[in-house]
Amino acid sequence: MDLFLAVQAFGATQAPPQLSLRVWTYPNVFGVWGAFWGTHSDFLAAIAPLLAKLPQNAKLSFEQGDWLASLRSFYDGAQLPQPEAYQQRETFFAKSVVAPGELTAAALRSFFGSLSSRAARDAPVAWWVMLDLYGGTGSAIAAFPPAWSSYAHRNALWTVQLYAHTADHLPPFPDAAIPLMHAMLRSLTDAQPETVFGAYPNYADPTLPAAEAHQRYYGGQLQRLAEIKRQADPEERFWHPQAIAAADGV
Repeated sequence: MDLFLAVQAFGATQAPPQLSLRVWTYPNVFGVWGAFWGTHSDFLAAIAPLLAKLPQNAKLSFEQGDWLASLRSFYDGAQLPQPEAYQQRETFFAKSVVAPGELTAAALRSFFGSLSSRAARDAPVAWWVMLDLYGGTGSAIAAFPPAWSSYAHRNALWTVQLYAHTADHLPPFPDAAIPLMHAMLRSLTDAQPETVFGAYPNYADPTLPAAEAHQRYYGGQLQRLAEIKRQADPEERFWHPQAIAAADGV
């Protein structure tokens, strides 16, 4: 938790727009990944305040490369697949939360406690949690107001994805794993009740009722998007269970 708080403090006030940061955790693993667009010397100067806060036994690794090398790095170092017929499949369940401001120590203690619980360790699926730094004083994402696009959470600090998948990536997904994922997310949000959390629309959670999904995904953009829906698709030909309806946002 202390390491995450150090990352959060650095990201909120000192991370420059050329730097992206991601905290990734799964059973017995906690790591910070990122990318920097610039020279090696500029990177070392930018990251120095964070490195000063890391434990002395922290394992550090830096790689320098071009754009394609950075893509391969985020693909676990493997070659980027370029098949003529895409065959990759996944059987998964995902949840997300968007935090408009800093996550409190109490919320993080509850969250990481849930992730290290016996239920999480004995989960019938493989899982991981990814926390992406979106905001902060140097954020290029937050440099544009929410009204600039349909995305409602440009002023958020963190976007968190909880992701679980079957060991062989094939169906079926065990029903017993879904309550565990709900509990993991609630361990964070329930411990910070003063915050109105959103959700990330590209990490679709099929268990959310449509009205709740709209508020979490689109927030103050809902009425604007509903108006576009009324104009562009009045017969609602483009539909899915969480689709914005022409009547929404009225």
